[in-house]
Amino acid sequence: MLSKKRSLFSAVLLVLALPLALAGNAGAAYITDGAVQNGTTGGWELPADAGVCATGIQAGGTLIIDDTIHSRADCIAKTFPAYTTRLACGNTTNADGAHFWANSCVDASGNGISLSGLDRTAGMCTAKGGTWKQVCTSSWQLLGEDLQADNGFCYTSVRLNNYDSTTCPSTTGVFGYSWDSTNLRCLYSYGITGYANANLTRLDGTTYIAAGGAVDLSGMTSQGSCLLVGATWNNYVIKSSTETVPTTPNATTIGTGITSVRAGCLSCHNNASQYNSYAERWKTDYLKTGHKNMLRKVTAGKNWAGPDGIVYSAAATGPIDFNTATANIGGVNMPLLYLFGDWMAPAPEALDVIVDTGGGAARYNGTSTYSCAPCHATGWSNPAAGVCSISSKTSQSTCETAGGTWYPSVGVQGASYVPPEPLASFPGITSGITGKWDLDGIQCSRCHAVTYPPIKDALGNDVTTTHETDNLSGESVNNTCFGCHQSIPKVNSGTGTDNDLNPVVLQVKNTATAPAYKPEFNSHPIGNEFLNSPHAKFTGTIVPNVLGKYDIAAGGTYDTHFKSSFCRSGTSATGSILTTNADGTKITTSTQCTAAGGTWWPSQDQGSCATCHDVHQSTVPAVNAPEPFRRECDNCHYEGSLAALANIKHPTGAGTPLGDLSDVAAACESCHMPKATEGGFPIHLFRINTDVSYSTFPTSAEFLGNTKKVANTAADGTYTSAVWVDLDLACGQCHGGGTDSTTNPPKPGVYYFSKDLLATYAKNMHNSIPTPRFIWGADSATSYKVNFDAGNTTCPSGVTCNYSWDFGDGSTGTGVKVSYTYTSAAPVTVTLTVNTVGTFYTSASTSQSVTPASVNQPPTAAGLASATLSNYTVSFTDASTDPVLNSPNGITSVTVNWGDGRGDSQAAGTVFTHTYAVASTYKILHTATDAARLSASETRTIAVPQKFSISGTVSHAAGPFQGVLMILKYNGNTKATTTTAADGAYSFTNVLPGAYVVLPYKSGYTFTPGTATVTVGPDATGVNFTATP
Repeated sequence: MLSKKRSLFSAVLLVLALPLALAGNAGAAYITDGAVQNGTTGGWELPADAGVCATGIQAGGTLIIDDTIHSRADCIAKTFPAYTTRLACGNTTNADGAHFWANSCVDASGNGISLSGLDRTAGMCTAKGGTWKQVCTSSWQLLGEDLQADNGFCYTSVRLNNYDSTTCPSTTGVFGYSWDSTNLRCLYSYGITGYANANLTRLDGTTYIAAGGAVDLSGMTSQGSCLLVGATWNNYVIKSSTETVPTTPNATTIGTGITSVRAGCLSCHNNASQYNSYAERWKTDYLKTGHKNMLRKVTAGKNWAGPDGIVYSAAATGPIDFNTATANIGGVNMPLLYLFGDWMAPAPEALDVIVDTGGGAARYNGTSTYSCAPCHATGWSNPAAGVCSISSKTSQSTCETAGGTWYPSVGVQGASYVPPEPLASFPGITSGITGKWDLDGIQCSRCHAVTYPPIKDALGNDVTTTHETDNLSGESVNNTCFGCHQSIPKVNSGTGTDNDLNPVVLQVKNTATAPAYKPEFNSHPIGNEFLNSPHAKFTGTIVPNVLGKYDIAAGGTYDTHFKSSFCRSGTSATGSILTTNADGTKITTSTQCTAAGGTWWPSQDQGSCATCHDVHQSTVPAVNAPEPFRRECDNCHYEGSLAALANIKHPTGAGTPLGDLSDVAAACESCHMPKATEGGFPIHLFRINTDVSYSTFPTSAEFLGNTKKVANTAADGTYTSAVWVDLDLACGQCHGGGTDSTTNPPKPGVYYFSKDLLATYAKNMHNSIPTPRFIWGADSATSYKVNFDAGNTTCPSGVTCNYSWDFGDGSTGTGVKVSYTYTSAAPVTVTLTVNTVGTFYTSASTSQSVTPASVNQPPTAAGLASATLSNYTVSFTDASTDPVLNSPNGITSVTVNWGDGRGDSQAAGTVFTHTYAVASTYKILHTATDAARLSASETRTIAVPQKFSISGTVSHAAGPFQGVLMILKYNGNTKATTTTAADGAYSFTNVLPGAYVVLPYKSGYTFTPGTATVTVGPDATGVNFTATP
């Protein structure tokens, strides 16, 4: 239905508003996501994720709303084909009001085509059968931060004419002001009266106020009237008052005390708003990921739901009681302050907790003083807190005394920012650590660094880190993820106290109570694991940062072919990223990208965490969010993974880790990404070491004896720092492995395999499929005899292969090399079958058409006759043929002797090119040889000219000009002279190749041109001059 509402909703184009800047960092806060918990559903609410579709505005400023449309994409598809010009479209006398002239996707009749759920681009519109162009359409309007409509005001950017670059308040960081360095003007974004900085254009395209003209918007008290004249009405910007700013010749009224801004990033970055590119939309699903669900506040009696949407109840959560907000730690019920959710595990038992342990101190799982600020805020300004380049030193004095570099904590919130968490939510409760934070959850700003004003150090300088998420380079994205997903290693095999700043050394911990030993990687190691993996093979160091964590230092190197390809909307690096086909499936190939109107970009020389992971989606299977992964194993290892799984030497089907192989990636991950412990993360090392002597973790004696607390390495090619998934992890997770079935028993119902036996099976788990190949040739001595050779067959490493031949006439044979004599020249199909010998039998076959010959005929060498000569370079294409149809044409090699002591040997059909060093006459020999070593040749003599000539004429008004001195120069030196003949002609002969200058001279005359520069090789003719007295 249609309804009419006045001044209810925000402007079409919302200018990003940032918090009010106060002195220093103390009053600055980073932008939040804007989400709040719903105490009934246990999920999240977005204060500004609701919007309406304004189809028009009446003359009095009343917005006309279509309540049946619930997204931006559907809204702009509500078009008005009857109005074909902007003037007609924006006319307030229209019965259905003034509409909006903007881009939309329309069919041939001008009716809108919705691109809901797709990238809103011209290419995607074309794929849907439409045309992307400016038409008369509707406009999507968002609700204000507080879901109320009348807190906004009408404004535009105005010029403050009495300020210069030194007095403009922009230099002091006051919100709303800026300095236009191009036009040398001081501007204020929220001007109500004053001088318009740019044209204000009505919806019908006519000018309301020209740039520089006086404007007064104080009477625009409704949103509709404000939008009609081209100004901005923004419910997200709330002013407490207005003030008069002295200007010349009249005063300017501006909105001051901007007390509130947008509700947060998700007010625009949500499914309903759906701006153009992938980077602008679908962030609503981020609420379902662990990035949002980590460090969530708990309030007694308020429901909570995990990433899977299931509400946690007291009965289902075991030690956690949401009714009373308590958690049982060691048999004691302690006040529950926060949940710390595992991204990969939605079940309540996977939750860690932060509780009040008494005495006003919050502790992680009741014991740890784990620092929350580095990953849950954009830093915390506290000179007493920081990180040392020598990890064992925790204060500036001990750090610098030991010769280290101290990195003080410098964040958005200063030490005087009150109140920080957990005090903000739980008065009297401190975190027990010096690094505090502002909000629960991991906010968008932690990765995207949306802060105002910029973070400053103690001297007032802007602080920068290597966390540049707008840079799509693989190194930059890896560094962003590594900022939190890191476990900082130690020297002396992990038992020392000083940091060695090597991110690919993986720390190990014991999850059991000694003397029991159950090893696991320490802390948050996934970032370190990825850098060590075959997808990175990183070599380099790390350096502390001001956020309390470590960055990957510049200058590191990656030794891998792992790249990140994606689809862009254009050919420039600024094009939006396209992700979906017209049918809603994700784009994974260059063909699909082209069909969507995009360009396939292999843009990252080094792939990144984001190549596979879409960090704004949930990886929890129960959520079933779209595109939880951008890439999975089979997107890159497509042919290899399918072939390997189809013939894998492992049982498949229900009850096996491989399942029915319908989910290729899951089958790969079951072995290549195991968990070291039940509560751990999938290991991101990917490579499996089948050496029975290799173990990922140190032995119990090494770890408990404090001699080694880091993972073991074994070279991966030239990468000597490689840590592998060992057989006990990859196979032993089901089959037990290790030294005996008691220490490491198999799963119930699964056979126990010793590590030795696991190694035997694992070595050829994928390499069990032979690749048969053969060549053949007619025997040169015996009629109809054909020689076959399968020496190019690929037999799996460590496996014996058998070779069986079907000669196509009912006869068979065995062996790598065989011969067979046919009774006629009739074509036959010969099949080679190669099978492996051993427990797991596999086989593969290949066939070729074979034509026996009475005797083998030599090939015919051809192509040299078509050779072309350009300067000193001769080229031709080999066109040799052979009467025996083999691969290709029976010819196994083609050679060329160029006649100057040099030669080439290439395959048949190759383009041969050769450049001679000096001019001369050369005899070229071209030879083709077949599989039976019969050959044929052709020759051709090529004359490479040694010298050339330059010629032309000189004339004057009376005709040819005799007796003009002609001078030939090379590199400024005179090489030859001559004079023109009676017909005005001249020539220089025996000229070597090169660039020359020809200069005419005769006393009393000038010449046009004065000189001529010519390049010889071939001859230069028509170098003419005209003399003038």
